[in-house]
Amino acid sequence: KKNRLMSKSFNLNLDKEIGLNENSIKANIVKYIKLTDSEWDIFFSLLDNKTYNKGEFVLKPGEVCNFHGFILSGFLRTYFLDKKEHEINLVFHTEDWWFADIASFVSEAPSKLNIVAMEDTVVFIISRENLEILFEKIPKFERFFRILNQRTFAALMGRYIDEIATPAKDRYFKFIEMRPTILNSVSLQHIASFLGITKEYLSKIRSDK
Repeated sequence: KKNRLMSKSFNLNLDKEIGLNENSIKANIVKYIKLTDSEWDIFFSLLDNKTYNKGEFVLKPGEVCNFHGFILSGFLRTYFLDKKEHEINLVFHTEDWWFADIASFVSEAPSKLNIVAMEDTVVFIISRENLEILFEKIPKFERFFRILNQRTFAALMGRYIDEIATPAKDRYFKFIEMRPTILNSVSLQHIASFLGITKEYLSKIRSDK
């Protein structure tokens, strides 16, 4: 009986959280397209809600990414393994972020990436199949996802250029300026991997500031 009550309480809290965070995904979308009430109803009917526990994988290498996701609460990390089996961090996804392996989604080829929950995380997921239905019923969403993918590509290109042209110290301070809360959520090793430097060198940068 106690477990049933705890489960009921969790579900009520989750439903409340999802309801509140519908506003966050709406705010994200209306930056680029405007929808009627009936269009919002269609959109939400095509979403699935999922909860991932800390350490649980959303995507693993070898799996095809057949979805786009939006984080309602929590924190995800996208990374791959280099030839020495070192984890190379690509993206830290926090609340109000869309996430996917775009290359795998577009090509329908197996992913080379891991997407893992760094803490308990609640997300909206739209599958490939439902995304096609969405485009058919509300064509303006094609524009939204095109902009979303363009912005993702631009961010990755900007990061690639920074790694070549910008000193590591400047990249670190730019990172913490743009993502100040990340420092409380991940280890220095993960941040160093994201910046393309060693943990020891990052510690030196922090001690010299």
